[in-house]
Amino acid sequence: MLNDPKLVKELFSDINSTGRPSNPVTNYIGGGNGLVHSQGSQWESQRRFTLRKLREFGIFKSLVEESLAEEATRLINFLEKRVGQSISSTKMFNGPVVNSLWKIITGESTEWDAQIKPKIIQYSNNVIETINRTAESGLFFAPSLRFIAPGFFGWTDWVNACDKFNSLIDKAIKKHDEKLDLNFHNDFIDHYLGEIKNTKDPNSSFYQRNGYINLEAVVGDLFTAGSETSSSTLSFAILYLIQNQDAQQKAQREIDQRVGSSCPISLSDKSLLPYTEAILLETLRLASVFPLGAPHRMIADTIFHGYFLPEDTTIIANLYAIITTQKFGEKM
Repeated sequence: MLNDPKLVKELFSDINSTGRPSNPVTNYIGGGNGLVHSQGSQWESQRRFTLRKLREFGIFKSLVEESLAEEATRLINFLEKRVGQSISSTKMFNGPVVNSLWKIITGESTEWDAQIKPKIIQYSNNVIETINRTAESGLFFAPSLRFIAPGFFGWTDWVNACDKFNSLIDKAIKKHDEKLDLNFHNDFIDHYLGEIKNTKDPNSSFYQRNGYINLEAVVGDLFTAGSETSSSTLSFAILYLIQNQDAQQKAQREIDQRVGSSCPISLSDKSLLPYTEAILLETLRLASVFPLGAPHRMIADTIFHGYFLPEDTTIIANLYAIITTQKFGEKM
């Protein structure tokens, strides 16, 4: 367990720490591929490509921002129709969050606020709900329970949820592959397929069949990791604003005075709204929706600051301790 940010950064920069602990539950959805479950050079190459392409979408940030503004408007309309009604904040945010991801990844949009939810929202929600159930039942921590009572411990539901989710992603990939234009990439899947077509090294994780397997896993990781954390963080933001109404009113005054109420807030207004930005950053710190991060595994014996870390040692970064320490905010 690492509690110091400098040590976390140093050790996790070492190729020997890029392994992942083996868990049949999580491996079922990713199969040791993609971003969350891969390791070593495969993890590095997949992570590097994904980050680079997502940053490139920032070149078209006006289009992304416009899309997010549309989702925000739809969410406001959704809430206005339910004034006085109780509602699950996490489920409320899941729709626009998943739709935003789906649009970046596939170039398609969904009607998340329709009475019958789109399959991508249904299936991604099922994956999150069933993985949480495996943790509650103990299956996640004792995978052998799946051989004793798979239905009782949630293994059957987990397998069904993963199969439906992966099948939907596979269909989206095949649809893109059939219409792929190497001279024009419209979304993340197009970019990834272009990388597969251009890869000639048989040892690469982007090469032919390996590339398709990793693409399916990467898309799944972006949804399962991105949608739940974003929805939970937004839910915590609502909670903290309710609990701290003085801060809520102060942020509202800042917005009214510096931006006004006649037009929506845009990213270009960021420098005008330091207090509002501080609330957002403090929400990220306090919510700590992933307090221990993703566990790493040493793939080779390593000496680190005088400590011997044998191969297969599990390394956990205590992110909660790091962001709640008094030193948080100093240059690390």
